Amino acid sequence: MFKKIILTTILILSIGVGYWGFTKLQTKKTLSPDQIEEIASTLKFEWENARLDKEGQCKTLSYVDDQYYQCFPEYLQCLLEKKLVNVYLDKKVKTLSLVQGYSYHQMPSFRYYDFVVKAQDYDQELQLSFVDSCQETYVPQRYYPFMANKREVTISWDNFNRNLFVDKFHVQNWEVKNWKNLANDKISKSAYKKIKDKNLYSYTYGLSVEEMEAYCRFQGKSLLTARVFDAISIHPEDLTDNTTKYLRAPLYPWTRKNTKTLLNKIQRMKEFHVEEIKEEERLSLCEKSYSSECLDQNYIQKDSRNVSWAGVYQIFGGPFEYLRNIIHPSENLKLSSFYFSWHSKAHQNGMRGYWDGEGYGLNNIAFDPLRADKLTNDYRIAFRCMRSL
Repeated sequence: MFKKIILTTILILSIGVGYWGFTKLQTKKTLSPDQIEEIASTLKFEWENARLDKEGQCKTLSYVDDQYYQCFPEYLQCLLEKKLVNVYLDKKVKTLSLVQGYSYHQMPSFRYYDFVVKAQDYDQELQLSFVDSCQETYVPQRYYPFMANKREVTISWDNFNRNLFVDKFHVQNWEVKNWKNLANDKISKSAYKKIKDKNLYSYTYGLSVEEMEAYCRFQGKSLLTARVFDAISIHPEDLTDNTTKYLRAPLYPWTRKNTKTLLNKIQRMKEFHVEEIKEEERLSLCEKSYSSECLDQNYIQKDSRNVSWAGVYQIFGGPFEYLRNIIHPSENLKLSSFYFSWHSKAHQNGMRGYWDGEGYGLNNIAFDPLRADKLTNDYRIAFRCMRSL
């Protein structure tokens, strides 16, 4: 009799445990299509705008503008790892978390990143893809001037019936690392070896022309040309009229009025000493044109104050920039940089020097008759890409 009671109790417990397990399995919460859309929309907004992190938990770099984090996979990954992203599901606030690190994918003309995420109290894993929509700017169709060095010759051209897209920013070291990890070929490995000991979150320099071209090809693009660089840096006479051939070019990329700028005032002086301007004027001008007078300040990358009329950043100051130039091959280097004082005409539109591509020292670069304030055997030469449809 006692044995029957034990067996009956065990049977009842077994049925109870089985039923509880079955019920739990049946009641696993899955996301509805609307909830998935809410999660995707929330993450897409943060991916493109990078506005969530207010405490500096994921925005940790001191030498970048806030927009550096837009379409930046490591920023979004950090937010999810630290569970800083919340969504409103079932009338309650739920936290999103990261299941695994992001993966990088390169298509013929764009790149995207996959993230696998989960919502709090839900078992379903979501793989979401985010396209890097922050990388490029469109070059409006119109007539443009192409300025030869010393501003002696102007060539007009147009891009009607042609869609041009230019990288907003210089190529970064972390982008070269992603290239190496995905392509894993000889030239990407060679390029990565040159930057692996440098800050991953800085602009890339030290690459050969061949390596620059290979990186751009991997992105489905080509190296930015001097002609297109002039187009996106020289402010048009009339933004509302794309058919005008009146191409009077201003000296600086952020204005049409040369004499209204502090930089023009400095360049018209016979001699210039930085003590002649107020400290707040110096700091303000450093934001637009990071010159040799700014070396005591961080060079802010992707600075929203150093932007051209077309939405291209890092136009003046900072490192040299290599530009493909088949029309004037001896003018393939943007000179405005931290190697020159503001007093130099190097800080003017259309002013270029020459890089032989063989090295980075004094014997490899020519910028006569201009004189650099900073001479070195390790000049930094950045680059960016463009594409045409």
